[in-house]
Amino acid sequence: MSREGVQKLIGLACIDPEFRQKLIQDPEAAAKEYGVDLTPEEMENLKKVNPADIDEFADHFVARFGTPRASF
Repeated sequence: MSREGVQKLIGLACIDPEFRQKLIQDPEAAAKEYGVDLTPEEMENLKKVNPADIDEFADHFVARFGTPRASF
């Protein structure tokens, strides 16, 4: 489920600004809160992501697709 887990976290970060902040501040706690198990390597890579890049990607996503009505 690792790849799917990363996709779920990124997707949630795109549509939920509150979750995005949780993910930026504490990726391990955010993943655990949503029941996503990541490998140690994936977690380290997630921690290395520039928060500004997450915000920029989320802005582009919402501009292109709008804010979804349904949650994960």
